[in-house]
Amino acid sequence: MTLQILEVIGMQLSFVIFFVFLIIIQYKYGTQKSVSESYYRIPKKWKFVFTLVLAGFAVPIMIAGHNILIFLAGACIVFVATAPAFKSTNTERKIHMIGAVSGIAFGLLATIFIYNLWPLVLLASGISGVIYKLSKYFIWWIEVVSFIVIWIAVMTSLLLV
Repeated sequence: MTLQILEVIGMQLSFVIFFVFLIIIQYKYGTQKSVSESYYRIPKKWKFVFTLVLAGFAVPIMIAGHNILIFLAGACIVFVATAPAFKSTNTERKIHMIGAVSGIAFGLLATIFIYNLWPLVLLASGISGVIYKLSKYFIWWIEVVSFIVIWIAVMTSLLLV
């Protein structure tokens, strides 16, 4: 198999891992305030799954993205994965929040400037604006929309080579 095929498979697995997790969280606990809030809903013996899911989403993106911005986006999401208890200590909260905001920001910047998919970011911004007005869970949905945009950008770059 070529490296590109392995990257596509990794990206597909990252999508499945992340969205199966989200579906399970929604089914068992309902929509949360944020994706990170789901960490506090998971039983103690299964909390490690949150770290595995976020890393399982981010690492394939870091590998397949082939640029520094998307690598940084994935790395920042890995920081979120390794500091999941954002309500516990001030240090963990800082690492988590900086990682979360930076991960999405780097990913969207890569989508606009490297992958040249600014219309996708524009569409996502419009969707996020509507979500902000209509849902009390707007952070959850904005995170999910952002992750989808980042995933689409990387996957599109792999498939159009």
